[in-house]
Amino acid sequence: MKVSQMEKVVPLAPKKKPKERVWKKAKDIAEYFGVSVATISKWTNSNNDPLPSRRVRGVLQYDFELVEEWEERNTN
Repeated sequence: MKVSQMEKVVPLAPKKKPKERVWKKAKDIAEYFGVSVATISKWTNSNNDPLPSRRVRGVLQYDFELVEEWEERNTN
């Protein structure tokens, strides 16, 4: 294919680095809300809009940004 036949190539924009997540433990989230770790566990295991979390090597972790979004949805 000749250069004259090629379509103009548009360079791709550089990929943005993904925002680094801040992972917190249940104790940290409990301190943030001013409640017990048992309450955090209850919110995490709720059937209705549970507190978002993940389990890594048996330890629950909370993405702080998702926790703040959850707080906004669940605050009067």
